[in-house]
Amino acid sequence: MEKHVFTDPEVRATFLKFVVVKLFCDEKYGPNPDERAAFNSDLEERLTKSSQQPQYAVMDPETRRVVGTWGYDRSHLGDPQLFIQKMNAGLDAVKFF
Repeated sequence: MEKHVFTDPEVRATFLKFVVVKLFCDEKYGPNPDERAAFNSDLEERLTKSSQQPQYAVMDPETRRVVGTWGYDRSHLGDPQLFIQKMNAGLDAVKFF
């Protein structure tokens, strides 16, 4: 995704409307890696209702609620407009939340 979709000029321009944060839930850091992995998986599932990787979530900056999510979709690779549509739907959800 990052190599094929995020380099698209329109996708990059749409990203400017967001605060982009990367959350890696598959890493196992800390004194008890198994507990950390379980915590990370639970967090991902609670935020996005999915464990599909990569996962994208739009959060309302005021309420801090997730208002839009979507996962990796191979069709985005051939048509970045589909990814932009999902980004814009997330922005619309923030406006109307």
